Amino acid sequence: APTSTPTEAPTTTAPTARPTAAPTAAPTGGLTAAPTGSPTAAPTASPLSVPVGGACTKSNQCKLGTCFRKEKCQCKYLVSGGYADGCARTETCREREGQANICQPRPTMHPTDKPAPIRTVKNGDSCLENQWCRSNSCHLRQGRASGRCECTRHPAGDDDGCPGRRVCRRRAHRHVLNKCLLPPPTPPPTTHPTLTPTSRPTDTVQKLGVGARCTSNAHCQSLRCRANDSGSSSACQCRVCDTVGCG
Repeated sequence: APTSTPTEAPTTTAPTARPTAAPTAAPTGGLTAAPTGSPTAAPTASPLSVPVGGACTKSNQCKLGTCFRKEKCQCKYLVSGGYADGCARTETCREREGQANICQPRPTMHPTDKPAPIRTVKNGDSCLENQWCRSNSCHLRQGRASGRCECTRHPAGDDDGCPGRRVCRRRAHRHVLNKCLLPPPTPPPTTHPTLTPTSRPTDTVQKLGVGARCTSNAHCQSLRCRANDSGSSSACQCRVCDTVGCG
């Protein structure tokens, strides 16, 4: 016969245990392991990507220039001073022996006010260098920065700085300039006596009177040339017993 008390518990429709309101274990307060302070290996740079001053191990990693001692990229020294050296446009690469090349400010070119005169300044005008003067001579006195152009003696055909027929005369003292003067007048040529002896006459001279000195009978009118008593000279004499040559 059936009993009034069931032998088995009836099946429930709800869960047998209620869920917990919080996690069963508290989370840790920090990270379980400390992160590494730096990367264990340096990243490998791609070719032609490292600027001047950046770290490198090979030259092909540098944009321009080379890798100095496998440490850093250095600029490329250009003899022409061009801009493809890895430095900024306002800088240029300076080459250093035993050290990495560096970029330094590019020198600026300041144009001069006007070009220096070349062989155009007249005598007496101000000058700073010889090449300013027409004569190529700038007289600079001791202790002065500027001088004055002066004439100067040059070989024949060169411009001495003197106009016309004037010639340059050197200064007598260091504190005065050379001067342009007219040359002294040229003296007329002198006539030299002829050294050729005149030819002896071919006709015999018979015009010397008595007493005149002679060297030959042919010189005397009397045709008689005799030596005197001392024998030192001869003279024309009259002929004895003859009127020829006598007064």
